[in-house]
Amino acid sequence: MAHSNYRHQDSLDGPLGFSAEQRFYEVLSNCKDEDSDSDTNEYNRPLLVRLVYEHAKELQQDATAHGHFLRAFFDAIKLPPDGLSVDMEHENADIRARLFGFADYLVHKFFLPLRASTGKTPQPTPDYHSATSEAFVGTPQRLSALRGQCLTRDKHRCVISRDYDKEKAREQRKRRIPGSATLDDDGQQVAQFSTLEVAHIIPHILFETDSEPQELAEARKSAWEILHMLDKKAAPLINAADIDRPRNALTLSMEMHQDFGRFEIYFTPITEGNSPPNTYLIDSFSPAFHPMLPITRTLHLTESPTIEPPNPRLLALHRAIGHILHLSAAAQYIDSVLQSWEEQMARSDGSTQLGELVRLGLSNLMNIR
Repeated sequence: MAHSNYRHQDSLDGPLGFSAEQRFYEVLSNCKDEDSDSDTNEYNRPLLVRLVYEHAKELQQDATAHGHFLRAFFDAIKLPPDGLSVDMEHENADIRARLFGFADYLVHKFFLPLRASTGKTPQPTPDYHSATSEAFVGTPQRLSALRGQCLTRDKHRCVISRDYDKEKAREQRKRRIPGSATLDDDGQQVAQFSTLEVAHIIPHILFETDSEPQELAEARKSAWEILHMLDKKAAPLINAADIDRPRNALTLSMEMHQDFGRFEIYFTPITEGNSPPNTYLIDSFSPAFHPMLPITRTLHLTESPTIEPPNPRLLALHRAIGHILHLSAAAQYIDSVLQSWEEQMARSDGSTQLGELVRLGLSNLMNIR
């Protein structure tokens, strides 16, 4: 398991030269992960580190930003970022072990809790009139207001399937003439209905709650630092109570919410041609489970300045996390750890990875997800 000395320091900020990137790829190419090619539930650690770096470059498009990740990487593997070539023949085993530790640190402190928080946004009764300024993250008042704002903005439809809100249809049925058709927010007849939920693009798991244990606060601090390495410009958009603003949420059906929360579904912006703003190609890493995908959707806007559209930067961050998880096989690894935890909860023979889960602090994270 990686330790806290992998955390970045302020002195790590700043651009690095091309030679640092060359050395980064040289180290990765010499530290292959044979275990990830076997039938085990291991993931490809060098590939995960490479994907994090490349997505950080793509998300931030800033030499200082991805230089920041490289400095953290070289600090973790205890090598200078430039200078003479590394004697990989004699130092490869130690460097490989440190690189694997750095990858495990990224997974255990950031990607695992994110995937463990799958589809857990609470669903209080929507409040269509409140714009509460309650400062605490995830309070019922804030989430109720968020749900009302998202349902209004998204016209009571799932932004992917376009199914209409079943609860809204029931309310309408009480008032309409018996036998008349259900109409949507634009006055069009509705054919399909679903139970709709508000889904956070980036979940609450990264943020502190009141009076939480010190160990959990430290785990969240590590996750927040890794988020800054991946995209420091996204962090202010979801800092503290801002995570419950409409820009960090979508209206989804229960099924779509579950898979979006698992980072199985992702949004890619369409900017070429005559596509209107906020148009996305929506696709899945599990096409067998989502036969309607890929599909192109334009997200709705409102005239209200308090109801923002889903933020493109946050959707891009969500997309990057999904690609890192699935292309490196970290998603399957994390699922095996979570399954082990669930099996341990169902029996008491102690034969699963309980020690590993306690060491990860996962039980605390799971209690509040």
